[in-house]
Order: sequence, then C-alpha cells, then structure tokens
Amino acid sequence: MLQPFLTNFVHSIRFGSGSINELPAAIKNHESDSCTIITDENVRRQPFFEKVLEGLDEAKISSTIYSGVEPDPNIDTIKDLGELVRKDGNSVVVGIGGGSSLDAAKCAALLGNTSEDIESFIGLNKCPRTVRKKILIPTTSGTGSEVTCVAVLTKTQSGGGDTKVLIKDPVLYAELALIDPDLTVSMPQSVTAATGMDAFTHAYESYTNNVYNPISDQFAIEAIKLIGQWLKRAVTDGTDLKARYFMSQASLFAGLAFANTATALVHAIAQGVGSRYHIAHGFANAVILPYIIKFNSPACIEKTAQIYSSLNGDIMHSKGFESASQLSGFVKQLNADIGIPADFSSIGVKMDEKEIKEILLETKENTPQLWEVNSRSADIEEVIEAIKPLLI
Repeated sequence: MLQPFLTNFVHSIRFGSGSINELPAAIKNHESDSCTIITDENVRRQPFFEKVLEGLDEAKISSTIYSGVEPDPNIDTIKDLGELVRKDGNSVVVGIGGGSSLDAAKCAALLGNTSEDIESFIGLNKCPRTVRKKILIPTTSGTGSEVTCVAVLTKTQSGGGDTKVLIKDPVLYAELALIDPDLTVSMPQSVTAATGMDAFTHAYESYTNNVYNPISDQFAIEAIKLIGQWLKRAVTDGTDLKARYFMSQASLFAGLAFANTATALVHAIAQGVGSRYHIAHGFANAVILPYIIKFNSPACIEKTAQIYSSLNGDIMHSKGFESASQLSGFVKQLNADIGIPADFSSIGVKMDEKEIKEILLETKENTPQLWEVNSRSADIEEVIEAIKPLLI
C-alpha cells in the first residue's frame, strides 16, 4: 500500500551571496522597525556583524542584541532569553549563527507571547499557536536549523549531568531563512568539517528512516551528492566561495529533508554522547555514522545502495549488502580526509559498555522518537554491539 505523507516547510527562503543585505527589508516586511538579535560571542566579533548593524541603523531599525548563546544552549539560557524578549517587546526575532543560536532564537520567539515555562513545550507539538516572527541566518553549513521546526536544548538533571531534550512544532518554522554562503567563510576547518558531516547525517537518516517521503528523498539525495563533491574542498580552502556556496546549498537541502521526516539513531547516540562529554554534535555524528550505516543496512539495503551509487554518479548500479560496507568505508575515508578522528578516544573520551548503555537508556527515554523512526528496530544490546569498536 502506498503511504500518505504530510509536509510542512519554512515560509520563505532567500539564498545567495550578499543576501544578508536583505535583512532590513525583511524586518520591515513584518511592519516592524525593531528586532531582537540572538547570537554568540564569536559571531558578534565577526566583521560582517558590524555591517549588519550598520544596515539596520541606515534603515532606522533599532535592535536589542543578545550574544550569550553557548554551544548546545542550556534551558536556563532560554529562560533568560524569554524574559528579554518579553521585556523588549520587539515583534521580530533574528537568529544569526550556528544551530545553537538559531535554536535559541526559535525558543525566544516561542516564549515572547507566553508566560509558560520552556520545559512545558518539550516534546512534539506542544507549543502555543502564536509566537514572534522569526528570521534565521546561518553562519555554518550543516545544522539546517534555519529551515526546521526543531530546537535541541541541554537540560541539567537534578542528580547532576546534562541531557539533550527536543522541542518540535510547526510554529517554530521561520518566516524567513536568509542564507548567505559568504557568511560561512569565517568558519574554521574543524567547524566546517563537523557541520558538513552533520548535514550528511541529516540527509542519510532522512533518506533511510521509516517515515521518509518522496519529497524529502529528493532533497536528501541531492544533499548527499553535494557534500560528497564539495565538503573536502571547503575544508581544504575556506575561502573557496564556490565550495562554500554548494555546501550551504547542501545544508539547506538536508535541512529541508529531515524537517519533513526525522533524524534517527545516529542522532540519538550523538546527542547522548555529546551532552555527557561535551563533544561537538557534528563530530559525534561523523564518528558514529559508519557503524550505524552497517547496523541499519538489513532494513534499507536498496536505499543504502542508492546513496553509495549517488556518490559515484550512478544511482542504480550498487546493489546488495556490499553497499553498506562501501558506504561505511566512504564515510570513514571522508572523515579522515577532513580531519575527523576515527573514534572518541582520539580526543580523550573513553567509554565502556556500562557507560554507553547508560547513555543509550537515557536517550531512549528523552528522545524516543529518534529510536522509533530508525529504519531498523534498535535493541540497546544490538546497538552496543554495533558500535563496540568505539568503546574501550
């Protein structure tokens, strides 16, 4: 039986070199002469940020700036942002930065029109229907957050330690995603590599999970092809504007893909490991992905073959179980080429089976949807066996 599907998308996308200059007009399109800008300290120091402020001043648009977003923003930070947005009264929230700043901006817009606590919105489709207007501007090419309705936050548990929680609701879609590839030139090599592999993982999981649809498939496979062609070049030379352009496009396509499906087991594991050991999200995805490709393959042989074939310019010829080993090997080699180590111990993180089991149990409780949509039903003991090479 052919399955029905439902898609939702960000309201508008503006893509291209110099598109950041459209921000003042975009704010005025919402009949506003003020905005709240949410970013991090690194982006705040970039030369382009001052040009953004100059453009707003010339357009007579006032702004409140919050530049304290940390990686994997904590719920406490989001609560502070909620108070700021309620107080300043600006009807437009502008997020500029990587996925953390964009997710924080979504949550700030969410809290602007309600006195409820952010924790009451954790989960799926629990948000109020009225939120502040959102314009999201990525400075990395990987998270896709500018075109998704998801925010991932860090929650400090009562007994100590951090865990990742997820808010997903169509009201979090931006009114405008403003994507200027030139802004990604400031990314260092390590961030370019990690965010690029984050996008690859988004596309892989969107294409192979059990809630895929024909629209998301088109975005996902195109993202995979672009990343295979352009990521190494973008890492090697960050000033290569053509590589930056196509990696921004790949990130956009991967974001559009998983916005209408879901991420799955790789993200579940990566979020758990990342929150416990404070590992960059894209790096964690990249290290875990080759092993889950092999684990998942019995449930998605044909699609695994299509992914591998697309990376070689022929979407029809790789078949059978060998495609899982081929694709896994491709990802391992790509990681090596862009400077991502093969395991976590290379960066001083050592986990035994007891620790990874605790992490997996925690992620299954906090983000069960990531396990439920995985292409292969995932038993914790089987997953541990699959990623055993990453353990001590």
